[in-house]
Amino acid sequence: MRRRLPVVALLVTVFPACAALTRPASLAQFEHELVYGTDIDAYDIEVPLSGATFATGDVDKVRYPQLAAAWTAGQAPPSPLIGRDPALWLRQLNVTPMIGTGGQVALEAKVMAPYPVRLTMLAIEDGQEVALTQGNSEAWSAATHFAKLSVDYLADSGTVIIVRMEGAHQAHESHVRLVAAQ
Repeated sequence: MRRRLPVVALLVTVFPACAALTRPASLAQFEHELVYGTDIDAYDIEVPLSGATFATGDVDKVRYPQLAAAWTAGQAPPSPLIGRDPALWLRQLNVTPMIGTGGQVALEAKVMAPYPVRLTMLAIEDGQEVALTQGNSEAWSAATHFAKLSVDYLADSGTVIIVRMEGAHQAHESHVRLVAAQ
């Protein structure tokens, strides 16, 4: 006794395969967004005349003193890092008002990642992202890559600065809204 597969079952089995063959770009894009979409977080920081800092994390000074000192200084360690490196994803933005410039601020962004990354600093102007500066990381060790950028920018209270870190299949963004201190 032979059983016949119903036509509906055949279509349900064959249709997804045909769709995959005829539309690979959109399926690949969907998979990329699902698995590797940009990780975005948003923060407000008050910026007094002395300046302000936003950071997504820090380096453990007890376990990694040399790495912590290099991160704080924003420059490569004086000697090679020894031991196992932590796989850190860090982003930091320093905002320093420039007195007597009518709202101009000095922006400094730095990032650390476990593999090479591109750092971009952007601002949102009239609802659009505007690139302020961009650069690539340098290797401090096999699992520690660092990038630092700085730029002066005319900012009002409410201005959003984006610190974007992109590498391999991951992208992380911090949207930092600058708010005048009360």
